[in-house]
Amino acid sequence: MLHRGRRQLAILLMAFTFLVGSMPAIHAYAASEEDDKKQESVKEIDENNRDSDNKLLKTQIITIKGSNFVADTLNGVEALYRTGGNDGSNATYSCAAYIKRYYKENFGVSVNNLFGGRTPNASKGNFRSVKKPQVGDVVACSSTSGSNHWAVVKKINNNNTVTLIEQNWKWSQGGQTLCKINRSISVASAKFYRLNQ
Repeated sequence: MLHRGRRQLAILLMAFTFLVGSMPAIHAYAASEEDDKKQESVKEIDENNRDSDNKLLKTQIITIKGSNFVADTLNGVEALYRTGGNDGSNATYSCAAYIKRYYKENFGVSVNNLFGGRTPNASKGNFRSVKKPQVGDVVACSSTSGSNHWAVVKKINNNNTVTLIEQNWKWSQGGQTLCKINRSISVASAKFYRLNQ
């Protein structure tokens, strides 16, 4: 009888040891699931902040290294630069050329009438003036020389500014051609146009 009791006690101890030995693994698995949920929620918060936090798209000055230099991109459409002076009327590098390429590649629409004080025209649909810009809207603003400059809204900021993607925002300094990306302007300083298809 005593031998039988010891055997049962040994079985109980083995079962207890197995359970106790398994508990950290079970606990680690539960912690891992909880950590995954925390990481997912942090990722969601980061993605939400990326849309509203001004600090995440910092303005940068970049040295242009030659022709067809890709300084920036939005929805797969590259902002192209080349060394040298103003590209105001160039079919590839001007500010208006980016608008035309962006709308052709993303919407299959040809855009024209990109002159100061005018509303852009589209081959399909039409552009209308809007007060509250959205990503992808056309921007008309002043250049440093006071002439008209065209860009696309890259990001809406939470301080009543927008970040632009643009071409032909460049200058020469120290023998180099420089451009600025992620430039922000106040909403009040520009006109915005949205395509209705």
